[in-house]
Amino acid sequence: MITFETVVADTHYIVEEMLKSTKTKNIKSVGEQLLIKLEDTYIGYVHTETVKNICHIHTFVIHKDYQGYSFGTQAYLLFEEKCHGDQIKLNFSEDKRYNQFWERLGFAVADSNPTTFVKMILS
Repeated sequence: MITFETVVADTHYIVEEMLKSTKTKNIKSVGEQLLIKLEDTYIGYVHTETVKNICHIHTFVIHKDYQGYSFGTQAYLLFEEKCHGDQIKLNFSEDKRYNQFWERLGFAVADSNPTTFVKMILS
């Protein structure tokens, strides 16, 4: 079962490990930072911020050892249920596999900004 846990000082080193395993940089310091857990094991990290009913995903990573098992999809769907907004946005990547993952989840390139993916959330 996938759950989320708020990042605290004692668990920040886990975030660093998640980012290092996927060669991802965490560039924002504001917003909510959550560890993604599978049972008692940390498997990923998500960093978000909600502004004006738009939930921005700044970082969403699944540790490389746990990729390919649908944990990213499960974590995202749980995250979407908990999102407090009308839409979710995230930046487009040069990584084709990354972009395909978001497209499978219903995201599309935003008309107003070709470097952003967007998905409307139905209430």
